[in-house]
Amino acid sequence: MGNPGRRQIELPIGLRLIVGEDFAFYGLVEPRIPICMFRLGTSDAEALRQSERSGTPLPALHSSRYAPVPGPTIRTRVTAMTAAVVDVLGHGQGR
Repeated sequence: MGNPGRRQIELPIGLRLIVGEDFAFYGLVEPRIPICMFRLGTSDAEALRQSERSGTPLPALHSSRYAPVPGPTIRTRVTAMTAAVVDVLGHGQGR
């Protein structure tokens, strides 16, 4: 998306993410409904740096300590979702 703050985080070997969302099953049962899930960071940059230095993970989505930074989080998510939809709907339209 052209954001210089964008980065991919590699998980250490042996570390796994445990995620659970009911709609992930929509693509596995009839009628099969195509799905797309993506994760975007929502933490303050300094909190992320401190987490990386200390090795203490940031609070996860369903934690009572989860504290996203509202403005950038909402803007990034709306931009990402809009780009995904435009890409899917525009596919094959002479773009």
